[in-house]
Amino acid sequence: MPLGVVDQNKTGIVLPNADFSFDKYYPNGDKPVVQSLTDPTRQFTLNRGFNGPLGVQTSTQSIGQRTGFDGTDGRTTFSDEQLYQGSTSGRMEIRSTDTGGAFGLWGGQWNLPYMLQLGDEIFLRYRMFFPLSFDPYTVGDGNQVKFLRLHTRKQIGDPDPEPNQGYLDIYFEDSGTGFTYDVTLEGTDRRTNFAPSATYPFPLGFWQTYNVHYILHNDPAQALGRIWLDNDLVFNSPVDDPLFKTLNLATDLMDWIYFFTYWNGILKNNVCYIADAVITSIRPASTDANGYHWIGV
Repeated sequence: MPLGVVDQNKTGIVLPNADFSFDKYYPNGDKPVVQSLTDPTRQFTLNRGFNGPLGVQTSTQSIGQRTGFDGTDGRTTFSDEQLYQGSTSGRMEIRSTDTGGAFGLWGGQWNLPYMLQLGDEIFLRYRMFFPLSFDPYTVGDGNQVKFLRLHTRKQIGDPDPEPNQGYLDIYFEDSGTGFTYDVTLEGTDRRTNFAPSATYPFPLGFWQTYNVHYILHNDPAQALGRIWLDNDLVFNSPVDDPLFKTLNLATDLMDWIYFFTYWNGILKNNVCYIADAVITSIRPASTDANGYHWIGV
């Protein structure tokens, strides 16, 4: 099965993406050996630098050669309007005249090469540029904007015709809460605000780096969520929400990631940019100032 296509009949029988190496963080070859929680049969790394021909939809690159999204990115193109590094980034656009929340046009989707399960872990790192004109707030449908959404589903073979088990979400928070983001697992009654807006206002006019680490578990004592903005750890579930969990059932699986894709409430004219995205189920050797593993800045 080609890279980037999720096998719906197995928990992942595909070759991992070998186009990324953590060696660049350790140029002298002195990187330490680390033990990943993810079973070796489900370890992968996707390196999505958003490098491609100007104006071309990112998912139109060949499977196995993609540097952008895998789909659901009808209006996301390679652009040189804002650059983090290299010659292009991913340009995402939503319009006030779009319908259906702009689904299929706004943002995009990554398919995990292997479905992840209980006890596995996933790390993400991506860079975002929001122009000064970008409006991150919405009115209606919860007054929150969907940002990063990791999809979970019931186990393969479950007789339920609707396998969806909800998303592990990061949202742009309502402007009146005093926080910039919140995190939640759909199907639970918990929403945890993080990044006080007085300290971490919405990042307009510069590139900001996001790092995310989740350990997948339905038991809060075993689950983990950590989120960084640049070098700052802004959400650490054992401290900020000890009841936080990342799966609803022990048998649930994680199979894809939505990046934006649906705008809640009243649609607006907005453009933003993404670059240098990495998604891996392998524990990186690099750590932050606290000694927590992350992909890094």
